[in-house]
Amino acid sequence: SSVVLWPSNNTFLGETFSFDTLHKATNGFDSSCVIAYGQSGSFYKGVLDRGTEIVVKRIYTTKMMELYLNEVEVLRKASHARLISLLGHCTETSKFLVYRYMPFGDLASMLQTKGMYSKMCKCNPKIALDWITRLKIATGVAEGLVYLHHECSPSIIHR
Repeated sequence: SSVVLWPSNNTFLGETFSFDTLHKATNGFDSSCVIAYGQSGSFYKGVLDRGTEIVVKRIYTTKMMELYLNEVEVLRKASHARLISLLGHCTETSKFLVYRYMPFGDLASMLQTKGMYSKMCKCNPKIALDWITRLKIATGVAEGLVYLHHECSPSIIHR
């Protein structure tokens, strides 16, 4: 197995959060705060003492660390209004990325008529998005993709 080293210069990772701060913000990483399970870890909704709502991505294994470092590299290179904002990180006991909370949830949930309600989104699951709103979302996604594929240097091709 390969050894993945943590970068010694973390300045591009935003604010450095303590484990205690993230632990407190997520009620001890309580299962009620889990909003999603991703390929490389779990996502928790949290609130910092100063009232800022955040999403904490917790990375679990060394194998996933490679994916984590790839994600960090993408976030370091890419900065665009249509991409989620990385607020900071923590590397004390586990690896964590801290993102800006998106009050309306993830894109997939918003586009599905029956899947609009989640812990992140308090939308009415019986109301579908109108076509004008869907067009605005598609336009925003296209702007983000154009940035990643053509304006970023080097280009970032996603899954």
